[in-house]
Amino acid sequence: MKDAVTTSEVQFAEIQIIKCVQCQSFDSEILKLSQAVDTYNESSQPLSKVKVTSSQIRQLEPILVDGILCVGGRLQSHPIILPKVHPAVTLIVRHFHIVMSCRQGACCVIDSIALLDN
Repeated sequence: MKDAVTTSEVQFAEIQIIKCVQCQSFDSEILKLSQAVDTYNESSQPLSKVKVTSSQIRQLEPILVDGILCVGGRLQSHPIILPKVHPAVTLIVRHFHIVMSCRQGACCVIDSIALLDN
């Protein structure tokens, strides 16, 4: 009989799913930001503020945190950026709407999802 799935395995799977979804939707943004990080690592000079200028998410001032695209700026926590339309995002929202009994509407679902990111 197979052992139960561990918490670390679930967390690893969540991270991999998020990275996959982001790569499918924001490939050019991730590439630009990761190249800037690589340049910083090789040159040992301070990383200039890299801005994603030609993107639908440019107003979020995206940054890479451990390979995951997140909202930048002056926020202390950096919420994960997910696309508006993607099958995996739809499943996440449905999960919180149905399983978490968020029958009050969109605000309840958004708040429930945001609590997990902290």
